[in-house]
Amino acid sequence: MKRSNPIKYILDVLMVILFITFFDKDFINMKFHMRGGILLVVFIIIHMIINRKWIKSISKRFFNKNLKMKTRISYIVSFLLLISILLILISGFKIMFAPVNRKVFWKMIHYTFSYISLGLITIHIGICWNKIKNMFKKY
Repeated sequence: MKRSNPIKYILDVLMVILFITFFDKDFINMKFHMRGGILLVVFIIIHMIINRKWIKSISKRFFNKNLKMKTRISYIVSFLLLISILLILISGFKIMFAPVNRKVFWKMIHYTFSYISLGLITIHIGICWNKIKNMFKKY
């Protein structure tokens, strides 16, 4: 097992736990919800830095007919998840600073992409499930 794998898995678990706590904005308090959202984005950036070789490699070979379909789907799901998380972050800031008559629009975007992200995270975990099982077996 590579040295970075335990860090990657711990980071992944932290991201999932943090994301789940956001579905009840009053779970801890609104300040936690806002700061935790920013922390989640930081974790995602770290996650992408750790996985940059995979991202770069698949980006170069994405249209190669020899690329496995599972890898292509994983790449697409990861990309859509990134876009979705960014829309959640942007809409969260817009909710805080938008005029009252625009808050409903931004809340709709925020909630919609939160649930889309939840689905994409589930797919992402499902695609990586064998890696997750093998990691637990090794420990």
